[in-house]
Amino acid sequence: MATITIIGSGMMGSALAFPARENGNTVRLVGTPLDRDIIDAVRKTNRHPKFEKHFPEGVPPFPAGVEAYQFEEVDKALEGADLVIGGVSSFGVDWFGEEVLPRIPLDVPVLSVTKGLFDLPDGTLLTYPELWRRRLAKKGIFREVYAIGGPCTSYELVAHDQTEVAFCGPCIETLRRIRAMMETPYYHISLSTDTTGIESAVALKNGYALGIALTVGLNQKERGLDSVLHYNSQAGVFGQAVKEMSRLLALQGANTLDNLCVGAGDLYVTVYGGRTRLVGILLGRGLSITEAKAELKGVTLESLVVAERVGRAVKARIAAGGLNAADFPLLLHIDRLLAGQGSADLPWNAFRFERSDFALAAPSCGFAPAAPAAGRANLREKPLPKPLPKPLILAHRGGRGEYDDNSAGAFADALAHGILGAETDVRLTKDGHLIIMHDPTVDRTTNGTGPIAEMTLAEATALRLKRSGEHVPTFRQFCEVYRGRPDVDIEIEMKLHGDEMKPEDLDLYIRLLHDEAAEILEPGTYGFTSFSIPTLKRFRELYPDAKLGFICMELTDNDIRKALSVGCFRIAPEWSQATGPLAVAKAHAAGLSVNLWCSNSPFIYDTVAAWGSDVSTSDIPRTIKAYADGR
Repeated sequence: MATITIIGSGMMGSALAFPARENGNTVRLVGTPLDRDIIDAVRKTNRHPKFEKHFPEGVPPFPAGVEAYQFEEVDKALEGADLVIGGVSSFGVDWFGEEVLPRIPLDVPVLSVTKGLFDLPDGTLLTYPELWRRRLAKKGIFREVYAIGGPCTSYELVAHDQTEVAFCGPCIETLRRIRAMMETPYYHISLSTDTTGIESAVALKNGYALGIALTVGLNQKERGLDSVLHYNSQAGVFGQAVKEMSRLLALQGANTLDNLCVGAGDLYVTVYGGRTRLVGILLGRGLSITEAKAELKGVTLESLVVAERVGRAVKARIAAGGLNAADFPLLLHIDRLLAGQGSADLPWNAFRFERSDFALAAPSCGFAPAAPAAGRANLREKPLPKPLPKPLILAHRGGRGEYDDNSAGAFADALAHGILGAETDVRLTKDGHLIIMHDPTVDRTTNGTGPIAEMTLAEATALRLKRSGEHVPTFRQFCEVYRGRPDVDIEIEMKLHGDEMKPEDLDLYIRLLHDEAAEILEPGTYGFTSFSIPTLKRFRELYPDAKLGFICMELTDNDIRKALSVGCFRIAPEWSQATGPLAVAKAHAAGLSVNLWCSNSPFIYDTVAAWGSDVSTSDIPRTIKAYADGR
């Protein structure tokens, strides 16, 4: 069985020790620096102090065999771990990213229970896995974080109540392995590679749960604290909340039924069992937010932080003209209350809607004349919306969410599925040969350890990839997959940068790349890409006719100027940081092809298609192609 290390001994992190241990895994529970008393209690009593009152008969107070560690022992607790679960609250996000994630070996998956969103000044909302990914990438650490979403309270999980959640992350095979470690007859796990969708859905419910709870407090204020619960008002606000959550998921490029249902389920359980409910009730009774917080002193209220961030992001988008305030009356009402403005009375009239576009399909009401025949004909003859274009799909590292990362088999399989685009990464061994590898070390994807730059070709290619057992491929082997194919589009990312190495080493690297590609691949089917302008500049000096591409995070006017300065044919920004169709149009006007990466859900693919992206890299290219072929 597996070894699972849980870092953060709060209620949810500790609750996950039950399914983890009951599956026969070795479970290590590590406290944060704030959890010392909890870890001491677990060591003494085999019981989490906050779970004592929540167990039915027959369920032990804490799973036998769970090992407890203080944080200064975390490195010992991480030794030999097959899975790390992050159990911190939203208030621990920065700490977890700074102190914990860099310690964890890259080949060990990390699963986070922390729900929330982080807002940028332009109104962009980042999930915590994405926030961690970006921050770690700036340090040269390339780590994906998986996450748990869905309706689940810690004490009911401990009580073995039937629970349905969703695990999400970029690789479906990794998700399946994690599910095998964690799923029990009472803990049911759906899987999704749409991390943005699942994580956004479960975070968006925070403010809306408060809004629903307002109705309880308002009724208590009017009818007395001992009055019976009223459900019409709660249901009315619940419906409006789900409607607005759907619009926000669309903003995130993730408005699928599965995502919305995960979020709605989490909203339900938060309304009836969460701490956010207490705040909403107090506000409904007439307390200010300051008074409500004072009343609940000592209760962790991380949901308020997330609600404030979402409100701030939506207001930024409204100010920029990207959203309509009339579409978010409940969210904006909650935002005003959290800012200490206005009364709790809900804007019921703003929740109303009128739909007349379905009336023509219904029989006449009998007391009003039917629509004129001409009117019916005109409405029925409205032109259908234009079909979305279909950007060419590039298999990112062969489709690392569906296959081995950068394996020859992954690229061959993608091509066999009709995926004509590919993206790969190339590094240089110490004896001057090219191999396919994304990371600077082989630790994450192979059975070996150490930097590639310190290995010979023989040493590097003797290693086997962890999932398929294939040998690490050379660049020449990658090119052979596409020999004789004039119909492909290949991006070859240079992982060595001119500002990090000796000029003679960079020149050797560039010449090897150019010559091996030119020897095997069809002319015009490939280009060399990099985040580094100095590297692209040197490539242009050595090979004036080469096709080059600039990889960036945003798509600003300055990014476009940089790409043009070295004669790029393509610019490749990260899709969620690009500023939409206007930025893509500017790139096109400058003569650049655009690759918005990564299309890791059908709705992201549709979004980048609507924005005008020419190609789009994807970790799940087979899934996206099947979707695109069917729409």
